[in-house]
Order: sequence, then structure tokens, then C-alpha cells
Amino acid sequence: MKLRSVMLIVPLLFCIPGAAQSQPAPMEEPTVGIDDVVVVRGWRHPVQLRLRMVEAELAVYDLFNQLNDDASLQLECHKRNVGGTRLQTTDCAPRFESQAKAQEGRDVLEMYRASLNAMAVTDGAFSTVFPGEMNQQAGQGSGAVDQFLGYTPAVMGIPANQAIQIGQSRLQKKMRTMAAEHPEFVEAVKSYVDARVRYTQALRRDD
Repeated sequence: MKLRSVMLIVPLLFCIPGAAQSQPAPMEEPTVGIDDVVVVRGWRHPVQLRLRMVEAELAVYDLFNQLNDDASLQLECHKRNVGGTRLQTTDCAPRFESQAKAQEGRDVLEMYRASLNAMAVTDGAFSTVFPGEMNQQAGQGSGAVDQFLGYTPAVMGIPANQAIQIGQSRLQKKMRTMAAEHPEFVEAVKSYVDARVRYTQALRRDD
């Protein structure tokens, strides 16, 4: 799973007491009344732990979508192949991101279409008439210049990156509210943090 999807949860970790510092509970060693003790600690391969971490992360997103009542904040995940290989990764993003990018694309297309329409009406005059020539053509009663002066370009909407920033603030606020009202959501986040800690520790052991 891409790191960008993990970043959806990170702002929430600072809102849940102890979640960011969550550590796997240490195993109690039953040594009372026993002379010799052999402690066997299990070890899982980092790949297995990474899969567990991804499952825990997706569980957080799934629970968020179940509890969320704002359609634009729904977290959508899609699998894709990595670099033309058979290896797959999962990309997750809130719905408002795709909506903002789609709207920006429509705005750009509309501006381009309006520009072409204006060129067709003025027979390209607005692209060839320079300020020094406008007075001369106006004195000759040129209708093309009047059409050029009356041309109003389409208005560009809010840029996608700005709309996404606004949406991210709304998403973080929604997660904080959800954490305050639903203990099960907090537990899901903590489970993800624990899985991430185990995976990170396993990577250090391999190094």
C-alpha cells in the first residue's frame, strides 16, 4: 500500500491519547515458583507483518466508511499493478480528491471551449489585433474589435489542490469527532498502530 494512504491516519494519531506511542504488550514470564524457565518468543517474517499492517489499515478505512455520513469524505481504495508487473498495491484516497480533480478538468475544458467559440465569432481577431491597431480599426468601424472588447473568458473554479486542502481539514475534523464518539474506531486505529510497530521492529531485526 502506498505511503500516501497511510498518511490519512497519521493526523488522527495525535488526537487519540496514547495511540501514537502504542507498543505491543510485553509478555509476562511465569517465573514464580519455577527454578528453570525457557521462554520461547515467536517471530514472524516482515512480509507477514506488513500484510497484517495493511489489513489493519484497511479495517480502519472500512469502519470509517461505515460510521461516516458525508459522501465526499468516503475513503476509496483501488488495487493496481506496480510498474507493469503482476505485483499489486492498493491506493486509498478520500472521494473529494477525485471530485476536485474532475471539476478542475471540466473547468479547464470549459475555458478552452469558450476561447475557441470566441475565436470563431471574431474570426480570430482577438488573437491578431494588437493594442496599437485597435484605435485604427475602431476608427474604421471594425465590428471585430467591438466583439473583441466584449469578450468575457470563462471563470476558472477553485484549483484542485486548494479544494483538496480544504477537504483534508474536513476529513481530519471528522476523524476527531468519530474518535470521540465511537470507541471501536479508536480501537481499530490502535490495532493498526500496534501492527505498524511490530512491522517496523521486524525490519530493524532483519537489518
